[in-house]
Amino acid sequence: MSVDVQSFMKRKGFRNQTELANQFGVSQSAISSWNAGVHGPTYETCVELIKAGMTIRELFGEEIDEIVKKEPNTVKPSQDEITQMVKTALRTLAQ
Repeated sequence: MSVDVQSFMKRKGFRNQTELANQFGVSQSAISSWNAGVHGPTYETCVELIKAGMTIRELFGEEIDEIVKKEPNTVKPSQDEITQMVKTALRTLAQ
């Protein structure tokens, strides 16, 4: 999973990866590894990133397209619908 850190940082006004890392209580090297697809954020950090406004596409990248392609005959949800479904699922899992 490669997280689109750069798009999120630009949209939210973070100046650098260190600033983003400090906001979410992770190391700058963790942010770099997300961006490179070496490691993904933890479940807890995913929840916090989504709460902070990270889109599903920024979080899951092109992998979300692959998931949708596996069901070619279904109605494809919009980005907002996907975001809402993931938020609901994460809230349910956190309980």
